[in-house]
Amino acid sequence: MVKLAMYSLLIVITFFGVGAFSGKLFVKFPDREQREEKLMWIFLTFLMMYFASGFCIQMITGHKGFSLSLVETITMQKIAPIAGLFLCAAVIFALEIPAAGLLKKGMEKQKSMLISAGVSVVSAVILFVWKRAALTELVIGGKNFTILGILVFGIFYYAGFYLVYKRTQERAKVQPVSLKKEESLWKQKVGAFAKKHPLLCYMICYTGGFLVLVVIVFSTMILSNKALVWKIDAMPQYFPYLKYMAKFLRESVVSMLHGDFNLKMYDFTIGMGEDLRSVVRTYPTNFLGVFVPDRYMEVFYNFLMVLRYYLAGLAFTAYCRYRKKPWIPTCIVSYVYIFSGYIMCLGIRHPIFTAPLIYLPMLLIALDRLITDRKVLMYSLFVGISMFTNYYFLYINTVAMGVYALIRFAQTYKKDKVKEFFAMMVRIILSYLLGCCMGAVSFLPTIVRTLNSDRVGLSNAKIATDNLLFYYIQRPGKILAGLISNSYVPEYDSCLGFVALMVPALVVFFLNKKKEERGLKGIIILEYIALLVPFCAFAMSGFSTISNRWVYIVTFTLSYMMVLVFDDLRSLSKIQVIILCVVTVAYYPICKYMIEDNVMESETTFRMLVGAVLLILLINCMKKITKMQYYTAMMVFIVVSLAVHGRMLYDIGGVVDTFMYNGSISVKFERSPYLFFTDISDDNFYRVDTSSTDDEFENTGLVLDYNGVSMYNSVINKGMVKYHKDLDSIGISAVHRIYSFDNRTALEALANVRYYMIRKEFTQNLPYGFSKYKDYSTKAHEYTIYKNDYPLSIGYTYDKYIDSEEYEKLSAIEKQQVMLEAAVLDTKNVKSLAKGDTRSVSDKIKYGTVTVKDTDGVIVKEDRIRSKKEESTLTLSYEKKKGYEAYLMIDGMTTKKARIKAKISTDDMEKNIVIRNNDLTYALGRDSYLINLGYSDTSESEDVTFTIPIKAKINYSDVKVCYVPMDDYVSQIEERNEESLQNVLTDKNNEVSGNVTLSSDKVMVFSIPYSSGWKAYVDGKETSVFRANTMYMGINLTKGSHKVVLRYNSPGLHLGMMASAAGIIIWILLAVASKKKKQKGNQ
Repeated sequence: MVKLAMYSLLIVITFFGVGAFSGKLFVKFPDREQREEKLMWIFLTFLMMYFASGFCIQMITGHKGFSLSLVETITMQKIAPIAGLFLCAAVIFALEIPAAGLLKKGMEKQKSMLISAGVSVVSAVILFVWKRAALTELVIGGKNFTILGILVFGIFYYAGFYLVYKRTQERAKVQPVSLKKEESLWKQKVGAFAKKHPLLCYMICYTGGFLVLVVIVFSTMILSNKALVWKIDAMPQYFPYLKYMAKFLRESVVSMLHGDFNLKMYDFTIGMGEDLRSVVRTYPTNFLGVFVPDRYMEVFYNFLMVLRYYLAGLAFTAYCRYRKKPWIPTCIVSYVYIFSGYIMCLGIRHPIFTAPLIYLPMLLIALDRLITDRKVLMYSLFVGISMFTNYYFLYINTVAMGVYALIRFAQTYKKDKVKEFFAMMVRIILSYLLGCCMGAVSFLPTIVRTLNSDRVGLSNAKIATDNLLFYYIQRPGKILAGLISNSYVPEYDSCLGFVALMVPALVVFFLNKKKEERGLKGIIILEYIALLVPFCAFAMSGFSTISNRWVYIVTFTLSYMMVLVFDDLRSLSKIQVIILCVVTVAYYPICKYMIEDNVMESETTFRMLVGAVLLILLINCMKKITKMQYYTAMMVFIVVSLAVHGRMLYDIGGVVDTFMYNGSISVKFERSPYLFFTDISDDNFYRVDTSSTDDEFENTGLVLDYNGVSMYNSVINKGMVKYHKDLDSIGISAVHRIYSFDNRTALEALANVRYYMIRKEFTQNLPYGFSKYKDYSTKAHEYTIYKNDYPLSIGYTYDKYIDSEEYEKLSAIEKQQVMLEAAVLDTKNVKSLAKGDTRSVSDKIKYGTVTVKDTDGVIVKEDRIRSKKEESTLTLSYEKKKGYEAYLMIDGMTTKKARIKAKISTDDMEKNIVIRNNDLTYALGRDSYLINLGYSDTSESEDVTFTIPIKAKINYSDVKVCYVPMDDYVSQIEERNEESLQNVLTDKNNEVSGNVTLSSDKVMVFSIPYSSGWKAYVDGKETSVFRANTMYMGINLTKGSHKVVLRYNSPGLHLGMMASAAGIIIWILLAVASKKKKQKGNQ
């Protein structure tokens, strides 16, 4: 009953307020034409109250205030008694204009006003309740309450109308002339200042509006105390990289000030050791981090996110002003551009995705100047900056510039087209190449790394679609639905998400017959077709995957189109009005059936479109509305639309939950158990590992400054990926994500892991040959760090080898064990080593069977298992063997689910295994998994439980257990260490050195991932470095004592520096020559 009383009070206040507004309006402005401009503001006010009330009702009472759509109300599927009251009030004032216009001119003013208001009320009520206009039904707490809708509405409406009408009629006075003069004088001063300083005024207005919109759009984030740091990628990647880059820049500046120009290019805290280019991202804004202390890095990250949005709007402004478009429409639409779905969905997650929105407009300005005025300097400069920042988006922008150049050429040149075309192409190509040279210092090292990764072609993953010509039958409709929906994103990153005004703008644009707009119409049509063809996404992604990240080009195109028609929306022709209404009606089934998985989103999307069309029709009905009033109305609606988009996406859509809390990011690293690794005191080079690196913590070594083995990076050394795949390791989940070596004793030793951390209760997660080092604890768990009793040096030697081709024929467990006895090499790199025997390794490995002991929510069949509920379990039983390390071998395991993270546990062990759909991007293309069950010093049966978190079907072909004896392990390690690298020094930038004495010719393998950037020097003479043991580096050494030095230079860096230096010098010379030519021309 309390809720019923609240709703009743809301109804009374609403109806009474509407009547009061009407009464005051009619008294103050008795003529209809005088009321028109006021009506529009009241309409907008009630429209905003409508959305606000929906949100408030949802938060306070749990009632879905937005779940009742306009069209469903009209068709009597539902009735909107709550938030719909405000929309009803808005429609009343919208309908008052045409209602009053239908009355006879000779009718008395007072009577005209009353009839006009009455017509509006009745029309609005009938519009919203249709056949049951007399009754309005409220559903509260599961109970139905019926009220006399028209009666209640009429009573309180007219009560408010007459009360205010009578009281204000007597008090209505004409505004003093002096005030009008003062107001007019103030407007004149503002207008004069704006004419004198248009850019300054624009910047003030744009900046103020931008800051307000940032607060409104991200209000959910602000109220939830969330940072703009995405848990999935920003937390483990972008934030650590930014923090590391700032530290690197500060250290580099200090080093150079002290005369040391040997800057760091390699760091062992990056995964198992990587080039700094893997984490130092050369985004121009990131260089500001040199001035920011570590304690403010989270604030700085948020600042950079907002700064990029701000710069994107300025870049769009620059293009529009270059094309001589009006200031105010440009400013308003720049907000549409900034807060489009591309930025709000993708840009907020991946900061670099905002960069092309900045560079594309500037590149097009520069290209346009080159085509029309033959000025090459600006074009080369922005190509260089784009290349320096990110070559991937420059590649996409290059395609866009090619299309743009053809259209602008056709518009600019009318004579000698063939000659001018080839001359233009030569200028563009040469200028483009000059820009590429200027950015080569960043591009060449990056492209070398990319080519040395599994990201090129994604050869291990299939293209995630049936063909490259068409996605699916619903795709065209889904793209149209996603055009004005921000929280609904069609598959393959097809983020559009504009305000609803984009639909009327498109209708008007395509109905215009201006010749200069034909090229843009063609581009928009081509872009829509491209969104329907998978091959376009494949090509625009560098022929690596199906992704429409190029959709920011559509964002730019449609935003510019809206600027072109912005003023046309206030003066529509009859045919434009009719077609706009038809399109609006047709959009309902598109929203209804294309966004079928989110009813609230589909209804809100259509409702915003109806609001946009009502506003435009209302403005077109008003005869005396000024341009400034029109701009204000449109800006208000866009603000409301963006507020709704932000709310629907981040709050109702649940996206806010995927972002980190302010102040929690650095603390999360510093309070994690991985901090205990920094307490280790050891002067030797070593690495650390743990039984299961958690998501978000793969790059913790980078933040806390220790040498680990985990890594999360867009580009990972393909040797590392192949190493894990060959060994069926569960320590890797994708081509860009490595967690650990799964406590596999041999792999931990070969990786130079000297310290290992486990949860205290999970002793079975510990590799063989480790003893307790120290205990630690957090609020949640207790941990123990163990020390390797048989650690290998960073450089260990072999006197035997296994040919790579023979190695590939072995099973995963055989590959692991053979590397303890012989180096895996290509035959061409072998000089004087004996060939190893793989049979002795294979003969020592034993195999056993597993049985199904218990299931809970799992159906087990001969070739598959089906999880019928969340957190279902499958328990297997096997026999442990004393003195052996046991492994569970699963072959043919696949799933159609995108990703399943299952838990594997025993009484003394717990770890995770990630199973991915091999048809999707970044998958490893694997179906075999080797899970370490740990070393046992007893022979007994043990249960292994799989916990599957979701409903899923998992296929498999075979499951068994293999046993690796550990009795030879110590002797194998001692043999590798017998003549290993001693007196190892790694404290000098980009260098590893040590001494070794050999009794015979051997090959030395370094536990450093292979890279062409490493050069080896033995006794001062360079020797060849080759790939060994799939992932690591090796060199040949002869008998005797040697001084071994490894030095690293970023591959491609020196060539890139020379190319950039040459490009910059040429650009400066051209700039000087251009300036002199200009001065000579002026004289």
